[in-house]
Amino acid sequence: MANTAWYIFNFRLNLILFLKTKGYEIIVIAPFDRYTKFLEKKGIKVHNIKLDQSGINPYNEIKSIYQINLILKKEKINLLISFTPKGNIYSAIACIINKIKFIPGVSGLGRTFIHKSILTIIVFYLYKITFRRAYKVFFENKDDEKMFIDNGLCTKVQAQYVPGAGLDLNKFKPSNNIVIKNNNKLTFILISRMLWDKGIGEFVEAARIIKKLSKFTEFKLLGVIDEKNASGISEKQILKWVEEGVVEYLGETDDVRSYIESSDCVVLPSYREGLPRILLEASAMGCPIITTNVPGCRETLINYKTGFICQAKSVNDLSLMLLNFINLTTLERVNMGNSGRNYVSKKFDENIVFNHYLDSIILSL
Repeated sequence: MANTAWYIFNFRLNLILFLKTKGYEIIVIAPFDRYTKFLEKKGIKVHNIKLDQSGINPYNEIKSIYQINLILKKEKINLLISFTPKGNIYSAIACIINKIKFIPGVSGLGRTFIHKSILTIIVFYLYKITFRRAYKVFFENKDDEKMFIDNGLCTKVQAQYVPGAGLDLNKFKPSNNIVIKNNNKLTFILISRMLWDKGIGEFVEAARIIKKLSKFTEFKLLGVIDEKNASGISEKQILKWVEEGVVEYLGETDDVRSYIESSDCVVLPSYREGLPRILLEASAMGCPIITTNVPGCRETLINYKTGFICQAKSVNDLSLMLLNFINLTTLERVNMGNSGRNYVSKKFDENIVFNHYLDSIILSL
């Protein structure tokens, strides 16, 4: 269960295929999008539900839970594994009603915990009444795990750290091709949804500063524009930056590898994450990274060895780390990229993640 079929296809497909090889029947519950058909082409049964990611209409929210409830009854589910905040909470409620074991995966706390409001209190309470009845609760970073335990949202016995969704190290690997950079410029790229909470505003401001100091740099944005999101950056704003010449917007893609390959450094100055996969993918491909000292992000690197850490929401600190990277020699950049590959290979190989899930499934059933 997740709040989009896109999430399941991009982050959990290999886990599903692995579990199928172990003899388990897997059913996906998610709202319909174009990735539903991609999942079905892989031989995966999909149940579509209505689920508004940012909706707060009580009628619609209860209706979503009711739809999940019907699917659980129809399919006679033995165990439900869920992801994304609403997916976790709503499926947990349905599982409690039906006395079904469930394992929520906390891959980040979302905007609700970055910008605190009355909704934060409601979500906090919902976590408390549902997660304490979970079989296990998987966390992608230690900060979120500690916060949940300290606040009584789950117990130490329930909590288990799992290193993200895991990486396919055969898919994300350093290229043997020598990439000729455009005009011999250093290319910094930010790959994410176009949200303010991803630190895109700081990235653009830092780009303005760096471009005045170095003519041999370029800055690029890659990712879907999500204006419906409360933190979404408008297409008009992005085009304004492009017209100004401070950044280039590359649109969106289903495969980031060629973009990472043609960049010198991947930057993500996010305010908070679960475990940002793009940073792991970049490191796996031997590309150094720059990110923020916040939950989720700081786990993805070794500061000054595989990349650089800056303070969140600080244009000046981000600019300083960009300059640190610019001042590296070519050999130092190569060594940083190689160290990144070694780091994620040891900690984030998808087989490590698969075995965490398999062990819990075997014990639960």
